[in-house]
Amino acid sequence: MAAPRVSVLMPVFNGAAHLGEAVESVLCQSLRDFDFLVVDDGSTDDSARILAEFNDPRLRIVSCPENRGLTGSLIEGFRHTRGELVARQDADDQSEPGRLAGQLAYLDANPQVACVGCQGTILDEDGERIGTTRLATDAQTIHDRLLSENQFIHGALMIRRAALEAAGGYRAEFRYAQDYDLVLRLAEQAPLANLPASLYRQRLRRGMISMARGAEQRGFADLARQLARQRREHGTDAIQRGEAVHIVPGPTPQAADYEDRVVHLCLRSGNLKRARRGILRQLQAQPWRPRAWGRLVLTGLGSGLVRHLTRHWDRARYGDAG
Repeated sequence: MAAPRVSVLMPVFNGAAHLGEAVESVLCQSLRDFDFLVVDDGSTDDSARILAEFNDPRLRIVSCPENRGLTGSLIEGFRHTRGELVARQDADDQSEPGRLAGQLAYLDANPQVACVGCQGTILDEDGERIGTTRLATDAQTIHDRLLSENQFIHGALMIRRAALEAAGGYRAEFRYAQDYDLVLRLAEQAPLANLPASLYRQRLRRGMISMARGAEQRGFADLARQLARQRREHGTDAIQRGEAVHIVPGPTPQAADYEDRVVHLCLRSGNLKRARRGILRQLQAQPWRPRAWGRLVLTGLGSGLVRHLTRHWDRARYGDAG
């Protein structure tokens, strides 16, 4: 039997809470010709049982006896994919029904592009919409911004297999920020793009890596940038030369808790009602939190002004191009 054009790759580790929704969102795609590979990375919750309940010939499951981490799961999973295009999906998130068809059509119409992502809707733990992404869409803007900030949602990527292999695939040295390291290397070979449509729903949750392991993740992101600069200057980087690399954890943000992140995203998107609810929760726990009081005052302004001010402050503080 001929291999499908698209393989969807989704690792999962103890993701039972939202796994069923994630799998269903892939199996219900308007594009029907794909295979769907799920790597169960040593889960100890109900993930295996949930996966076993799906009866679809496109779904294949690779079970790992021990947890090896996201990077190891991606490397192992890629070995089992068959499509000329590999699409990612995270086990907490959901793809809109037209996502795969839209990305496939774009890559067919733009054979020079190595991978394509899309915009995303950001959800809180309860599935409530709290914001949207504003990622660059054209190849030149992505190239210009990528060295300072990742321009892709990892779970929303569709990548040409040939480009992924030529770039060296995911690298085991990157415990975190493996996607950022990959797209930096892909961008050195060919143009990259994002669709302007929001075709992915990304869930923010308390245990996610960007909060639980934020300092380490930023350290790996800094390493990815450092190695990209080495390749630009010398043609190769330390890993490609077989040299040891060292991770320096980045600084922990002033307030890295879940509710603070939700409030920030709500202010950026002008969702003042949800922002106010989160701020009041913070003040209930810590009544003398000056940052929270300042944000509460901010929510009394118009949503358009709040969006403008929050994004302006982000650009000033982080160099955020969004």
